[in-house]
Amino acid sequence: MKEMLLHALIRFMAPAWFGAALLIGTPSVYADLTTAVDLINARLERDTYTGIKITYSVSYLDCADGWPLEHYGETIMYGTRVLEVGNFSEDMTGIPFRLTHLVENPGEAYDRTPQLVRYFESFDGEKSQIFARNLFYDQCEKVAYEHNGYLDAGATVRVIRFDPIFQALYAGSNVGNQLVGSATRDPLKPTDRYGFTVTEKDGFPLAYKIELGDRWSLFSPEPELLVLDSNEAQRLVTKEVSYFVDKQFPKIGIYRSPSWSCEFEILNVVEASQQEGHQWFMDWPEGTTVVDGIGGGTDRVPFSSKSLSEIQRQVATNCGSVPVNSGRNWLLALNLILLISIPVVIVIGRLWRLRKMGSVS
Repeated sequence: MKEMLLHALIRFMAPAWFGAALLIGTPSVYADLTTAVDLINARLERDTYTGIKITYSVSYLDCADGWPLEHYGETIMYGTRVLEVGNFSEDMTGIPFRLTHLVENPGEAYDRTPQLVRYFESFDGEKSQIFARNLFYDQCEKVAYEHNGYLDAGATVRVIRFDPIFQALYAGSNVGNQLVGSATRDPLKPTDRYGFTVTEKDGFPLAYKIELGDRWSLFSPEPELLVLDSNEAQRLVTKEVSYFVDKQFPKIGIYRSPSWSCEFEILNVVEASQQEGHQWFMDWPEGTTVVDGIGGGTDRVPFSSKSLSEIQRQVATNCGSVPVNSGRNWLLALNLILLISIPVVIVIGRLWRLRKMGSVS
């Protein structure tokens, strides 16, 4: 029984969190929070972090070969993210969200926007949208001038599962399960409470500590019930704590796992009121090839002729050549050919005439 509860504890906890400033004297909103099973169930059922929009920076590091997002390359490794999480509705199959990954424009010639949407994924409660931008500013080799889009039914999500804020605020709760399309879980049954008494730890007023053998985890007070620290392989270390919208957040920290780590800093949090008809999807940017997993087939939002010309000119410049679509360059090339060929034709003509006169004489 102990091992079963331990496995449940590890699965529901997910992140770990450490901070020197904790909420003191918070009244309990869970009247029966007296054992570890009660605490795990309270974390499972909490909806503290819905209806909000979080802006934060991320920087992935220590990523092992073959880690789950390796094929994205540097697309999602650095930048600013905005995570907006909605509220549950009876007419939806899950909780909607949108995750936007922004990067500083490195010098794209066709788009002078200071920040570019490098990656986007969202779930509107019924279907999902994914977008990944390709950059051309440093390209030289011949490439397909396109971005990638994907539309599918249900919660088809990729990056959010490996996002440090998701791990810190939503993993271990049914809200988190609904965000990524997983089945919700039933509360644990407190059939055996031996060895799971919630305790306090010196220096952490009202913190809850759970110990079993050589494993331990420390939780913040209600209602957030964040994991403060742990000796598990997956853990979150926070350097600074702040309050946004009257809730406690790990402002600066690093999330570590066996295959990847990610530093983060929360920049801002606001309440997000999603009215009926709220748009969770983005309009496909120009140049996006969209694979439709719902209706089948592939759609394309083409680049404008101006944008395509700018991209080709920039790539050609990187390669040290001229763009093949430049009318002016074609004209210059034609003039050069004429300047070279006309004298050659004249010389050949004279030689032929002299040879003909010599044969007659």
